[in-house]
Parts: sequence; C-alpha cells; structure tokens
Amino acid sequence: MRDCSDTRVSAKSPKSPKTLYNANADRESAIAPVVAVLLLLAVVMTIISLYSALYIPTLKEQAEIEHLAGVEEAFLTFSSDIDSTLISKKEGSITRNVELGGGSVVLSPLKSGGVMEVKGADPWLLYRIDKGDGINLGESTLVNFSYDAVGNFWMDNGYLWDYGIVSLETPYSSTTPLQYTTYDAAAADIKTNGGIFKPMFDLDYVSEIVFEKNGEGNLTGASHKNCTEIIFTVVTFNKNNNNDYVSGSGSAALKLDSKMTGKSTNTDTIYVRINTGLKDSDNNVVKAADDVLVKTMRKKIEALDEQKFKNFAGYHYDENPRLYTLRFTSPVKVTVRTLTLTISV
Repeated sequence: MRDCSDTRVSAKSPKSPKTLYNANADRESAIAPVVAVLLLLAVVMTIISLYSALYIPTLKEQAEIEHLAGVEEAFLTFSSDIDSTLISKKEGSITRNVELGGGSVVLSPLKSGGVMEVKGADPWLLYRIDKGDGINLGESTLVNFSYDAVGNFWMDNGYLWDYGIVSLETPYSSTTPLQYTTYDAAAADIKTNGGIFKPMFDLDYVSEIVFEKNGEGNLTGASHKNCTEIIFTVVTFNKNNNNDYVSGSGSAALKLDSKMTGKSTNTDTIYVRINTGLKDSDNNVVKAADDVLVKTMRKKIEALDEQKFKNFAGYHYDENPRLYTLRFTSPVKVTVRTLTLTISV
C-alpha cells in the first residue's frame, strides 16, 4: 500500500527575482549605447540643419562680398597699370588674376560664376593720321572690358573699364564710377587733367640749320631752320580676338601686352582726322575726351609752328569734318610710332 503522505512533485523551480533583474539590466545596458548614439546623431543633424538654414546663406553672402571686392581691386589695379603704360610708353606684359566665381564655404562648396569680356567701345576710332594720297599711317582706337557675375549668392554686380574709368554695375541701380562721385565729375576731371587721352597723342620733330648761299654758291652769313622729320606717337588699344571672352567659376586673368611699332614715309601733306562721333556723343565723358584730344593736338601742332621752320607752310583746322592739315613746301620724312595696347582675358 502506497504511502500517500509522501507527495513529491517533479517540477522546475522558478527563477529568483535576482536572476530576472540581472537579465533586464543586461538588455538595458545593450540598448543604452544605441539610444545615446541616436540622440547624438539627432543633435548633430539639428546643428547641421540650423547651420545650413541660418548661417550658410550669411557665410556665402560674406564670401561673395569678399570675392567681388577682389574683382574690384583687380580692375582698379589693372586700370592703374594701363595709365602707367600710357605715360611711360614702355613695351611689356602685365597680368592681373581674377576669380570668376565665389561663395564657397564649409559644407557648401558650390560657387557662383562670372563672365569677363573684352569688346570694342563706341565710338571705336578716336583719330587717324594719313598722308595726302589717303594712305593710313596710324590710328587710335579704344576697347573696353567688363566682368559680370552669374548666379551670385549676394548680388549680381559687374565691373566695367571704359574710357579709363572703372565703374560698378548693379541690377538695382545705374552704372556708377568708382573713382568719382558721378560721371559728370569724371568728365570734369578728364577735361582738366586729360585722363588717358592726353598721352594718346604726341608730336615731335627733327630739324637742321641751313646756311644760306648766294647765287654764286657763297655763304651769305644768314641761316634758317628746316624740319627734316616729323614724328607722331600714337597710342591705340586692341583686343586679342583669340582671348577676348572667358566664363566659369575658376580663375582668369586680365592681361595687357604693349608693343611699339613704327612706319615712315615722305610727304608734304599730313592729315589728322578726329572721329566726329566723339563730339556728337550724348556722353559727357566722351565729349570731355574729345575736348582733350582737340586741345592736345592743337597745342602740339602750335608748338611745331612756333619753331618757324622755313619749309613748314603752316597748318589749318577744319571744324567740319574735324581735320588738322599740316603742309610743307617740300616732302619731309614722316614717322608714326604706334604703341599698341592689346587687352586679353
């Protein structure tokens, strides 16, 4: 007979509370680093989003302002280089680097672009020198060059060099000269000081003393001066048609190459023709340039006349068609030295 008092049950004993606590702690310690990393990433993404939304536009605008200031400085410096070359009449090359695009900052390397171009100014021709049979001995022409921003992160400003003046061009206002308060002030300064136009025409001469003789070939003791050569110095601007346009966001260069050439002939009549478009222009700066050219030519030609060369028959100025005519009693050597300033980008 089985003893009922011996009741043993075969079953697994439940885990103790301590064991359950340790398991939960292990799971929480494994999840905690993941949560921390996610929170850190959320903070980083929030900071990047705030930086992108609030600070990057401001930083890109500031970078663009600095970039355009660099373009402006390059134009002003290059303009001074042109002035120095005009005065010295020296041959050589000068290069000024210009960044076409700007606005690159940390986490936003995208840059704006720019266009630089060399083109002919209006009016193109300032004056021309030729001889009696119409053969062209030399002429003076102008070009201008400009920079235009493309996709600027601040303002699509541009810069223009024209008639020796650097101007700022903005999409919200008219073109404004940088070296002067207004274009009228620029015109007044050109009329007073000559600007780039005074050194663009020069006239010199070579003479000899002739001792006079009587009909028998004996010296009479009298003498006079004859002009044996008249020398014109002409300055003309030209553009390099192979390198007159560049665009993009990289680095470009403004380049000035100056070279002196000469041409000689014998003639008894010389014509100096001034472009009538200068006088008829509505631009006060152009009219000032015309005034400087006319006065400079008159002063140089009058200085020649004051030498009282016996073989110089005098000069005449015709207002219409704005023509100086110089005449000699017999052919003399005429040399035209032309300093060509070639602008390229």
